[in-house]
Amino acid sequence: MNINRLETDIFSLINFKDNQNEQLVLKSMQDDLSNEFLLVSDSKEFMKSTEILANKTGLFEKFSATVDIDTKKYLDDLGRLKLALLNRSAVDKIINKTDEFFKESAESFLNQFIFRPLSARDDFFALATHSSMFDEKIRLNISDMMLEIKSEDGNFFLVKARLKPNYDPKELIKFYQELKAQSSIKNYKTYISSGALYGAFAKMDADKESLYMSLISLALTSLFLLLAFRNFSIFNIVFIAIFGFACGFCASLLLFDQLHVMVVIISTSLVGLMFDFALHWLGKFKNQKIQSHSIQSMLKIFILGLFITMSGYAVFILAPLELLRQVAVFSFFTLFGAFLFTYFCLPLLLEGKIFSQSIGFSKILIWFHSFCILLSKKIGFKFLILLFIISSSFLMINFSKIIVSDNIRDYSNSPQNLLDDSIKIAHITGANVSNLMIVVRADKDIVAKERALIKELKNAKLIQDYSAISKIFLSQAEQDSIKELFKKAKIDSKISGFYQSLGIDEELLKAEFKRIVNLNTLSVDEILSSDLAREFRKFMLENKSSIIYADGFIKNNQSSEILAKYNAFSVNFVDTLNQNFTEAKHSAVILKIAAFCIAFVILWLFFGLNKAFIVMSLIALGVLIVLCGFVIFNLHVNIFVVFGLILASAVGIDYMIFAMNQDLVSDERIFGILAASLTSFISFFMLSFSSTNAISLFGLCVSLSIVFYALAASILSVKSESR
Repeated sequence: MNINRLETDIFSLINFKDNQNEQLVLKSMQDDLSNEFLLVSDSKEFMKSTEILANKTGLFEKFSATVDIDTKKYLDDLGRLKLALLNRSAVDKIINKTDEFFKESAESFLNQFIFRPLSARDDFFALATHSSMFDEKIRLNISDMMLEIKSEDGNFFLVKARLKPNYDPKELIKFYQELKAQSSIKNYKTYISSGALYGAFAKMDADKESLYMSLISLALTSLFLLLAFRNFSIFNIVFIAIFGFACGFCASLLLFDQLHVMVVIISTSLVGLMFDFALHWLGKFKNQKIQSHSIQSMLKIFILGLFITMSGYAVFILAPLELLRQVAVFSFFTLFGAFLFTYFCLPLLLEGKIFSQSIGFSKILIWFHSFCILLSKKIGFKFLILLFIISSSFLMINFSKIIVSDNIRDYSNSPQNLLDDSIKIAHITGANVSNLMIVVRADKDIVAKERALIKELKNAKLIQDYSAISKIFLSQAEQDSIKELFKKAKIDSKISGFYQSLGIDEELLKAEFKRIVNLNTLSVDEILSSDLAREFRKFMLENKSSIIYADGFIKNNQSSEILAKYNAFSVNFVDTLNQNFTEAKHSAVILKIAAFCIAFVILWLFFGLNKAFIVMSLIALGVLIVLCGFVIFNLHVNIFVVFGLILASAVGIDYMIFAMNQDLVSDERIFGILAASLTSFISFFMLSFSSTNAISLFGLCVSLSIVFYALAASILSVKSESR
């Protein structure tokens, strides 16, 4: 299996409905930013020393404390773009206070304290002094070619680096910790931010968590299996999972270009289901020498359970969300592979082996059997109806708590120090941290289109602030209007007098005015082609549409109408993914109801209407009781909880089918149910201790459901025998 075909980005799960091409390009831009590494420090020396350390790690495509720019070319670009990069205050003064602007321009010849990046020969009217490039918080310090930030917290220096595509997350964390340690020793203010760092720490925490959970789960499961079967050969059932998952992976990668890691995480919970067949078969022949052909007596009940479970997952192939379709395919072929190995291969591996129970386990089994007999006498049809009515009524009253939208923040566990650094860097640099973006579709003069859109949104108080090319570049129309004003100023005697009073020759003055009038009107593409403006290419998409990073944008009918008027649309990846997960949750519920109907029909055909009704009623009751528990303890019913209920209901149906197997006596049925449920319960209950909320809720949901269904199936097996 090619590991590169495993997708880990959570945003890849978004199901784009409208504006698909542009949103996919937008997503690819966000993917690109995830490999960006930002380092901010108040020490110039520290920044230079980090360059040596960074280059030793081999993590980065390029890491440099200084900006690799040809100074002459930089100044040439500044001269060529001086008109297109005029800041807003200068433009407003040229238009509304023309005389005042030219008077200040003339006085700049005598004021040695005025910042003039270009000489008077290259920039007679000091237009570059008013460049929007110098309005940005992040400026290029030409003297040492470092990116400098002047903020209210002091002066800082910035390094922007890009990680290599196949960087080592462990090395990245090591580099981060080394930088923090060195900075702390010398008492520097240092902040680091990178999307890749979040992923690296998340992976490290997940690996640690997975390791100790797996070890505890493995130890408990191994102990249980040895107590229940007293033969190390029982561990051959591991091959069932290996073969099943291999089938699931292969089928999924044949049918999908990429498989999301979330699908793998959800589907690995099928381990309990995969072992069910084997444990029920061995439960029937405990204390006997295993003969490979003995499994044939279980074929009918195995196929029935397999068909119902697989059909339950197969309906998800009809879901609109790719996530659900991938889960359907992976689960379907995993279960089918597990069945094939259990039926055709496992008997050969266990041929001649004898499995017996320890004294302790036998006592527990006898006690549990007696307990089920007692409950079977106390619990009747009327009690179940009452329980059904109470739980249904409770959920109807609290229905609003069940349909709460999903929040992807529940699916991650980000270190607080990283979040604090990211917020601090955004504050220092003045970067917009909004998740919402407005895409303005391509236009002949897209800057003018952006400005008109922003003006209308601001007038309607639908946006607070923004970052966009229209905040930095002048539109072609604005450039032309400025040149027209210079053309008029050329023949204005009052304006000419400001310069002539300094002894500047009239012909020289006219020539300088003419140079401005003859400047090329530059398009966005022409501006962005220069190295000077390369940092602003992030505002443009490949299809010539532009992006506005909006802060405080209010999405309502009025803003939607304004966006439509300018052929633009808004997108928020987090909100979109939350919406997709919520829709997936609803789709999963609807499709699972359909699967329940299929299961009911199949059970009806095999066991009759009454037994089919009892089984499906118990399955539905289990779902209701677990949901009641979640509502009572104010736990979020997210998509993982829904998947947990779906999985658990499939497990429950399996348990009920084995409970009605007339080829086994009740203690054999209960042994198989108890063995299967305990192995599943251990693995899922350990997940409930996860620090990631979504995984914790998933594990808790499934483990509680397993307890209910195992107990219900055991009681049903006793009642079935008494009849």
